[in-house]
Amino acid sequence: MSRLNMHRQLKKTSRYLLKDMEAVEMYGFNKVGDNTFPNLMPLLTGYDERELKHVCWNASKKNPLDKCNYAWKQFAKEGYRTFYAEDSPYMSTFNYVKAGFQHQPTDYYIRHFMLVMEQTLAAKKMLNTYACVGNISETEVVLRWAEQFASHFKDRKYFSFSWINGLTHDFLNKGSAVDHLYEKFFRNLHTSGALNKTIVIVMGDHGMRWGFIRKTYVGRLEERLPMLLIALPPEFKREHPTEAKALQLNSRRLVTPFDIHATLMNILHLDKNFTFVNPDNVDPELAENYTARASTLFQPVPEDRSCDDASIDEHWCTCENSIPVDTDDKIVLKAADFLIGYINSLLKPVRNKCAVLKLKSITDARVWTAPKEHQGHSLNDTILTIIIKVRPSGAIFEGTIRTSEPEMNQDLLGTVSRLNLYGDQSACIEDAVLRKYCYCS
Repeated sequence: MSRLNMHRQLKKTSRYLLKDMEAVEMYGFNKVGDNTFPNLMPLLTGYDERELKHVCWNASKKNPLDKCNYAWKQFAKEGYRTFYAEDSPYMSTFNYVKAGFQHQPTDYYIRHFMLVMEQTLAAKKMLNTYACVGNISETEVVLRWAEQFASHFKDRKYFSFSWINGLTHDFLNKGSAVDHLYEKFFRNLHTSGALNKTIVIVMGDHGMRWGFIRKTYVGRLEERLPMLLIALPPEFKREHPTEAKALQLNSRRLVTPFDIHATLMNILHLDKNFTFVNPDNVDPELAENYTARASTLFQPVPEDRSCDDASIDEHWCTCENSIPVDTDDKIVLKAADFLIGYINSLLKPVRNKCAVLKLKSITDARVWTAPKEHQGHSLNDTILTIIIKVRPSGAIFEGTIRTSEPEMNQDLLGTVSRLNLYGDQSACIEDAVLRKYCYCS
């Protein structure tokens, strides 16, 4: 859910978090990938999704994800009890077109319970999620488990990670239906004293990625700017005033999921002089990138931090201005041809199953103006974000293309977004990345 949609849909919850729990709202929280997985892996492991093949997972559906050094593993080593709960098991973070975990990842893990609930009690399928299991929503199931866990371990060390997809993943305006549940969840834990020694992070991974709002300029920004609120307990503020002050300062700085990971590691070492280091045996260059792009939110983030500094691809960056461009402009037409060619090149390995895509129309084009030189390209480059519709699938794609003078070379910055649902169009393949591009022939 985006930060703005949180204020529209979760009014009671956001009000309670901000006023009663004195949470800090992070206005500059920028996503770093397209959907849930590439935004949560940086948070949980510190790595970009594209780096995982060099560390712990080769992006194959056959290979489980157990080997990655998740934050909960590092907390467990320090004596913390660990908890992971997620609703909508079919489309959950580690199981949607992925192998999931071969072994139970945390001390408390409710995936099997959620699977049985859906198989026996689920009712009213809405796109990717069910409205109810029995007489309650899956949202309420996860919140009940999380509340019981936090209450039981309130006087002991624990790391709890709860992720809820239902209602808000597929629908812009259904979040309000569970606003009272979230507000009740936080109110119960807060007033009971269960959070007296607990840091609470409430966040989204992205805003709406498709639908009518996504075709607007504001919708484009909302998709890239999810909600992030961090509530510190009073005891923490008294014992660590410098860290609390830094968090407040960073509320209007550019931050990412990489920074949340660094902050989690900082929490593990609060009583020491914290230095963020790579804990894994990886290539030196990868280890350097791991630390250079991340900043704990308990230390001031540079005010002039750029998307390059934070390792945010140009396609996801929200720090630059743009102006509309005529869709018949020669450079726009060339960019559209390049984008179609790029998508078709991705589909080559499955060409026997997926149709060749052709341009149907260009619906929008914007040129971006950078405030300063970017890493790897100059201010003389033209950076365009275009939205195209293709046939025969009717898919709507968005891509950011750089055109470099004087040779007019073109390359894609980041990945290609799909702005409408693909449903069963790509059911003939299993590749998680290619499914949003493929149209089964």
